[in-house]
Amino acid sequence: MVDYRRLRTDVLALVVLAATVYLGLCLLSYDPADPPASTVFPPRADVRNIGGTTGAWITHSLLSALGIGADCLSVILPVWALRLFS
Repeated sequence: MVDYRRLRTDVLALVVLAATVYLGLCLLSYDPADPPASTVFPPRADVRNIGGTTGAWITHSLLSALGIGADCLSVILPVWALRLFS
C-alpha cells in the first residue's frame, strides 16, 4: 500500500532541495551590476547571473531584504530538506 503522506513529504523535500541548489548558484554568481540593481553605473544590459533574469532578481531582492541572512537561508533550507527526508 502506498503511503501518500510520506510521498508528499518526500516530494516537498525534493522541491526544497532543488530550490536550495538554484538559490545557491544564484547567490554565488551575484553581480551588483546586473539589471535589477542600480548600484553600478552604467548599468549592464545583459545578465551574468547563472539563474538568468529571474535569478538576478531573486538574488537582488534577497540581499536587499536580508543581507547576510540570504546566505544563512541557503544553509537553513538544506537542513530543512534533510529533516523532511528523515
